[in-house]
Parts: sequence; C-alpha cells; structure tokens
Amino acid sequence: VDGIMSKRNYQRFTSGETSIPNSKLSRLVDKMLLDFIEVNQFIMRTEDHQKLKFREMFELFRQMRYKECLIKLSGIDKDLLVSDSSKQIYNYIDTVVAFALDDSLTSVTIDKLSKLLDYPNILNYSTINSIELNGLIHLNGLLSNNQDSSITDYLFEMLSSKKSNIIGWEAYKAPIAYASLARGYYRLSNYERCVEACNLGIETSRLSGIGFATLNLYSYKALAFNRMLMNDDAIDAAIKVYLLLNVEDNPARKETYIRILNENLNIDIEEFVQIKKGT
Repeated sequence: VDGIMSKRNYQRFTSGETSIPNSKLSRLVDKMLLDFIEVNQFIMRTEDHQKLKFREMFELFRQMRYKECLIKLSGIDKDLLVSDSSKQIYNYIDTVVAFALDDSLTSVTIDKLSKLLDYPNILNYSTINSIELNGLIHLNGLLSNNQDSSITDYLFEMLSSKKSNIIGWEAYKAPIAYASLARGYYRLSNYERCVEACNLGIETSRLSGIGFATLNLYSYKALAFNRMLMNDDAIDAAIKVYLLLNVEDNPARKETYIRILNENLNIDIEEFVQIKKGT
C-alpha cells in the first residue's frame, strides 16, 4: 500500500472502520493486479445485501419479533457497518433484543444502554436522534426502582418543545413516546404531569390523524366483510368503529359513521353493542 495510503488507514479500511475514495481504491486494485470493475461490483453487491438484511432486522425489531430479529442480527457482519448511525442502531437493537429474550440481563442492559447513549451526559444534549430517544425511553423503564425523574423530565421537554430537536423523528411516533412518559410519571407518583403527558399524547394523535385513519380502516373492514357475507366479522369490526367513535367524542362524525354502517350492514350497531355487554 506504499504510496497509496498509510498502513493505519489501510487497516481501518479493511476492518470496515472507514471508506476510501475511488481514486485510491483504483490504485490499490491495480497494484494487486485485480479488475477494478469486478471489485467495485462485488463491494456494491455486498453493501446492497447488508442493507437489505439491516432493513429486515429493523422491521422485525419494530414488530417485536425478537427471536427472528436475533437470527437476522447474527447474519449481519458488524465490521461492514461504516456509518456511526448504523453502528448505533445495530448496538441498540442487539442490546434490547438480548434483554427481551432474557430479562435476567437487566443490570447488563442498563450498563450497555448507558454507555451507548452516553448517559447521564446525554441529558445535557440540545439535540438527540430517534434512536437515542427510544434508548432513553427504554433505559427509563429499566430504572424502575429509581425515583430520579431526570430522564422523564428531559424527554418531556424534548417532545413538547416547539423546536425540532429530535433528528430523524416522525410525528406519528409521538403518542407512543408520550405513553411511555405517562408511565414514567405515574411510577414517580407525579400524577399531574402524568395527566399532562396523556393530554399531549392524545392531542398529538388527534392532530396527526392517527385515530381518524384507524377509524376508517375498521369501517372499510366492516363494509368489506359485509360484501363478502362474513356477517360476524363485519359486526365485530363495526363494534370497534362504534367504540372508537365514543373515545373520539365527535358527535357529528359519530352520527355519520353509525348511519353508514347501519344502512350497509342492515343492523342497529348500538343494539349489538348492548347485546355484547350483556353476554
């Protein structure tokens, strides 16, 4: 590698710690009497394969299918992860999956998450990314005997701030995060802040349209089952619509949806709900 890069940089490149420009890669390939196009295609195929496995692993983790996620994790070559974000996601998922499959690892998991998140120093950060947010929520849950509210308070301020200080954060995830904070405040016996977190989560859910989307999904499910002559399934879905409408507490919308369901299913949904309550 003389004249192309230092021995240290070459070792970092071969270990996956860093990448090198195509110009240096071309000179390195020439020196090793290899075909640059074939080497470049091999690298691209390897990277694409790794990215696919990484996406599959992340989706299994999101669905809490931890045993399958662990299998995907074992098939990913950690040394090929170049970016810091990829390494952070890998280490976070690896730590949480291990705990999910063996809850005797509580103290080990707390230590690993604390190191990964730079806790407690992270509580002084003005911005965090979505993995750090989820990691703090998870760590907060593990510190169940700790009456220190610093993590919960920090996350509450980050979520309720008008500034965009959570990198990679998507608003639709906020209700789930607020639910975790409500749990934290309840555990700390701070019931007023618990209610405040609940209200913010409910309002965020309403504004983001999540509840409305769920309402429509169950409504179309009921109508589709009805067309398929699957009457019991149609009624079950319609009852869920009725219950969601009661939670939403929007009289005009409730009247519209109930009328459409009653007319299409040829039932009185409120009557069916009462029958369900009596059984």
